[in-house]
Amino acid sequence: MAITAQQAIDVFRSWLGMSRKKGTHKPIVDIYNSYLPQPRGYRLTYTDDYCDGAVSAVFIKLNAVDLIGGIECGVEEHVSKFRKKGIWKEDGRIVPQPGDIIVYSWRKSTQPNNAYSDHIGMIEIVDKKNRTMTVIEGNTQGGIVGRRIVPFGWGYIRGFALPHYSKKEADSKIPEISENNELSAEDALFYDEKTEGTYETITDLWMRTGAGKEKTGIIVVPAGKKIHCDGYYNETPEQIKWLYVVYEDLKGYCSTRYLKVSD
Repeated sequence: MAITAQQAIDVFRSWLGMSRKKGTHKPIVDIYNSYLPQPRGYRLTYTDDYCDGAVSAVFIKLNAVDLIGGIECGVEEHVSKFRKKGIWKEDGRIVPQPGDIIVYSWRKSTQPNNAYSDHIGMIEIVDKKNRTMTVIEGNTQGGIVGRRIVPFGWGYIRGFALPHYSKKEADSKIPEISENNELSAEDALFYDEKTEGTYETITDLWMRTGAGKEKTGIIVVPAGKKIHCDGYYNETPEQIKWLYVVYEDLKGYCSTRYLKVSD
C-alpha cells in the first residue's frame, strides 16, 4: 500500500502519552503481535521494551510493512532488514526528512557511530534553522510514547532508515521548523520579549521535549548552570510557564519554577 510520510507520523503521533506503567500502551503491543509470522517466533509482552515494536506497529496499522523491510522488536535485527531492503543509511550526520526512522546506539557518543543499536524512533519535525529534529519514540523514559529533540549529527545516532514513501500533496503538510521556531500545532510556542535572556538553574533540572513534567527528559542541567531563552515559551494548563531554551547545543523546555534570571 502506498502511504505518505505524513500518514505514518499521524499514526505515531496519535499514540503520544501511551504508557507501559499505566498499561495504556497495550494496543501498540497488540497491533505488533497481530502480524504473523513474528520475527524469531517471539511474541512481544506488555512488559518488554517496545520502541521497535511501536515503529513496526505504525506500518502494520497502515498495511505498509514492506516499506521498512518487515517488522521487528529488536533494533539491531531491524537494521539488518533495513540494509536488505536498501533503505539503510549508516551515517548519523545526514539531515533526515520527516517520516524517516532514526536508530540510536547509547554505547558510543561520537560520529561515526557504528556500535550496537539500542533504540529507535521516527522523525516528526526537522528544524533546519536550529539544526535539530523532533523524534517520536516508544518506550521513552518511564515506558512512555514521547518526544525527544535531537541535534543534527548527535554522536549517539547510529543511522537512519529512509522508507520510500508515496509523494503526494499530503507530504507538504509535514511540520518542518525553518522560520517560525514552532514545534507543532499542539506544542505551539509563544513569544514574549520579556522572557528573552539568560537564566540560571536553581537546582538540578530536567530539560524536556515539551512543556510539562510528563514530557521526555533530554538532559539534566546541573544547578547553577546558565541557559538561554530567545523569548519563546509554552504554558501548561496549570499556568506554569516553560521556556524553550538552549543548553550545550541542545534545545528543549525548562520550567520557570526552577530558574532565575542570571546576573
